Amino acid sequence: MADGEEPKFKQPVYLICGTPGSGKTWISRQMARKAIYVPHDLHNDDQVEVILDKLKTADRPIITESPFMEKVIRARLRDAGVKVNPYVVVESPLTVKKRYEAREGKPIPKMHLTRSRSIISRAREWQCPYGGSSELLEVVNKDIPELTEHQKPSDPLPPTREQWEAEQEALKKNKNWKATKVEEIFNRKKR
Repeated sequence: MADGEEPKFKQPVYLICGTPGSGKTWISRQMARKAIYVPHDLHNDDQVEVILDKLKTADRPIITESPFMEKVIRARLRDAGVKVNPYVVVESPLTVKKRYEAREGKPIPKMHLTRSRSIISRAREWQCPYGGSSELLEVVNKDIPELTEHQKPSDPLPPTREQWEAEQEALKKNKNWKATKVEEIFNRKKR
């Protein structure tokens, strides 16, 4: 979508960019009641397609995050006629390191720390809001419109990556897992 051109979709996309451990997912999950949240780590290969599909029927904005490839994601969405509002989360390398290692249980790759020092150049290039995760949450919260009377809050939050992986593992171990769950629910309702 060229500057000044009308978007093809009614709703915009709020793209939260930053290094792993900067607070992108935290911001996105906080906004999930006002916007449709599309987690990047559940849709790595087809994130843009998932967003475009959701935009067809969206009654509120989409929010998603991008630890890498934000320039490509933004370009593909804009080329499809989507208004993209980017934000860049900038935290100190020490904060990013602590968060990443606490979450992942392993040392942070050096490239993430290097990226945490250089990500601010993307914000300057795009002339978009940037700052620490708490500060940026306030900005994003003000920018995403409140729900109107005809809109309902978003569905429950999508699972975290850890929850999704645990569910996938359970499905692999027990192919009848879903049938077992349905049966449990059915039996509870009978009581």
